[in-house]
Amino acid sequence: MRRVLRLRRARDRAPGPAGALASGNAFRACFAGSPADYSVVPCPEPHEAEPVGTEVAPLPDDLPHPDEPARQSLVGSCTAPAREYGGGEVPNGYVVDVWVDTADEWAESAFARCALVPAGGGRTTTSVRP
Repeated sequence: MRRVLRLRRARDRAPGPAGALASGNAFRACFAGSPADYSVVPCPEPHEAEPVGTEVAPLPDDLPHPDEPARQSLVGSCTAPAREYGGGEVPNGYVVDVWVDTADEWAESAFARCALVPAGGGRTTTSVRP
């Protein structure tokens, strides 16, 4: 049985409208940090991942906080949403990944977010979408 996950990270950590307007672009949230410990930043700021819309990886009930192999096993569930987000294909230069809450946050409410990351790793200041 799958459960519906509540999307709280962007709401809880996204900068206010002033930060979004200061960039000159409509607010698009991206992730800065690592796949298991990150914060939400406007995409024009340096970041490691761009969430694929509001898509979340489907999780079984009572899944413990995923170690790296378990986190990687969720990536396949994000391929179709990543292609849709990218306009039909995973954008050139990006790969699909799954970013999860920290272990402490996971205990409260498990959350695994589909994301696109630069294929070679590193940070970017651009968005997949114009």
